[in-house]
Amino acid sequence: MNDLTGRLKELAKQFDVPGVSVAILTDDGVETAVTGVLNRNTKVAVTPDSIFQIGSITKVYTTTLLMQLVDDGLVDLDKPVVTYLPKFKLKDPGAEKIKVRQLVTHTSGIEGDYFKDFGLGDDAVERYVSSLRRIGLSHPIGKFWSYSNAAFVVAGRLVEVLTGMNWDEAIRKKIYQPAGLNEHATLPGDAILFRASAGHVHKPGEKKAVIGRPWALPRSTAPAGATQMASARDVVAFGAIHMNDGQAANGAQILTPASAKLMQTPQVKLSMSETGAMGLGWLIEDWKGKKVISHNGGTIGQLSFLWVVPELRAAVCILTNADTGPMLADPLSREIFKERFKLDRPELPEVPKKPVDIDLRKYAGTYERLNVTVDVEVLEENKLKATMKAASLAGEEPSPPQVFPLTPLDKERFAIVNGEGKVAGLLNFQGFDRAGRPDYIFVGRLAKRVK
Repeated sequence: MNDLTGRLKELAKQFDVPGVSVAILTDDGVETAVTGVLNRNTKVAVTPDSIFQIGSITKVYTTTLLMQLVDDGLVDLDKPVVTYLPKFKLKDPGAEKIKVRQLVTHTSGIEGDYFKDFGLGDDAVERYVSSLRRIGLSHPIGKFWSYSNAAFVVAGRLVEVLTGMNWDEAIRKKIYQPAGLNEHATLPGDAILFRASAGHVHKPGEKKAVIGRPWALPRSTAPAGATQMASARDVVAFGAIHMNDGQAANGAQILTPASAKLMQTPQVKLSMSETGAMGLGWLIEDWKGKKVISHNGGTIGQLSFLWVVPELRAAVCILTNADTGPMLADPLSREIFKERFKLDRPELPEVPKKPVDIDLRKYAGTYERLNVTVDVEVLEENKLKATMKAASLAGEEPSPPQVFPLTPLDKERFAIVNGEGKVAGLLNFQGFDRAGRPDYIFVGRLAKRVK
């Protein structure tokens, strides 16, 4: 890919993404490429120093802050959270058993998609965590992996209590400033000093994406990824810290080598992936013998992607400002890794030529998690149909129901097959009883069968 900028323009036009910023880090330095505008209303152009909301990539930053406390001897990952937050409670009993490690491995069981807004004050995270006494568990503690934004906010509150700083101040003083990350921000008052992106969303009946509202998710969920913004080149600089034994490019030691290594060490296997695992904060994959640590992020109309390959000393970041960003990032990242690093991103499995012989009636039913209901029905031709209805999470317009025709790959994994007959995504069923009926469906997070 000799003309990276030209390819960006092509893909941005194809998928209607107003603006894109890319950074590729190697031992030779950082290559950047940009296209488009940050905001279709203002028409401000994307530049390499422009900042985008990076969403849940933030979870790696929050874990880094937590591991600094481990390095300082202030936190034991295997102690209960209540050791450090004595007032921590959930609606369901058992909160006192959740361990710190489980917060940053998505195994705590805390219902994840709770985005209550507690304003812009410095006490937003504290008030959010106090309000979790209204929120329950989506699964037994430690039994499954289920993505939990709420758990990372609890981790962020732990950082606040033990540093004596609010989360925004802590990330600025303990990561940005010592590491020389000057193109990062977490608050609107800081973002206005940069060329900052606005998210764009596609609405029914509209040909072009329009500005998404609200502009940002609540500050109360900042440690999970609600508010942080950064340039693509600063994000890969952060990623480099984790492949350089915790050391920033300016020589500052942000983490001990032991903690940097532990974050990249598998803690729990991911059931929906043959090679995937969860580290501490990082997602871990095996790309034909090469370990890749990564994280994606999504806010309202802003989608972000970060991959780090420690063995190759390489990192790639793609930042987009439209809800179609994943459609652009998938082919682009595959081309970058193939052409620059001779690496093939793993493909999704193919549909078996011979239909899988299972009783689909056992999978039918209604599954629920916070703000989401999934109805599963049996179709003809060895297929299921899942209909997912989700409420608005943080004041944005609710999405219409999503319908997924599902083709079984095996007892647990089902494929979402597109119009071309190719697998476009996976979901799976977990927690089978003696009769072979699953107790949970996994669609990004676990939802429990209710009937």
